[in-house]
Amino acid sequence: MHANQQTANVILDTNMTNIQIKKAINSKLSKDIYIKDCTEVNKDFNSRFSAVRREYIYYITYDYSPMKRYYNWQIKQELDFNLLNQCADIIIGENDFSLFSKASSETKNKICKIYESYWTINNSNISYTIIGSRFLQHMVRLIVGSMVEVCKNRMSIEEFKNILNCKETKKSAVRAPARGLFLNKIYYE
Repeated sequence: MHANQQTANVILDTNMTNIQIKKAINSKLSKDIYIKDCTEVNKDFNSRFSAVRREYIYYITYDYSPMKRYYNWQIKQELDFNLLNQCADIIIGENDFSLFSKASSETKNKICKIYESYWTINNSNISYTIIGSRFLQHMVRLIVGSMVEVCKNRMSIEEFKNILNCKETKKSAVRAPARGLFLNKIYYE
């Protein structure tokens, strides 16, 4: 998975300015990571638990490109855009995502609220955007992979619904590759 925006918090005892802290950290990071901003916050702030919503985008392309191979799931078969959005609509609201999470996860509460879930298309590139209160381990990848399975006629919409509703089904959620997944934004109040 990749991140367009990630937030972290640390407690520092320093006389450095926010800009100096940012420059100092960036000078030590690999070129794959970059601190965009450094801000002083209230001590009660927690970058993980203070978030009220998170937004993920998953990228798929039909065109092979060495430039895209680390950042897109490359699929040869065109997907039914309307079928993808039918699946996307199904998960909006508050649901138990137990079967759309890593099986060995120790998270007890697997109820998540999804505010937005939709697919967009731009020529040979399609993307899935999902905004929710929280996400479980592998949840977005399992949702995307299962939606693609519906488009490939390997799973019916009814079986997709059954997985969401934790009903007994012969099908199980299918996980999409990590390379297309981006944490796009974290929302705070």
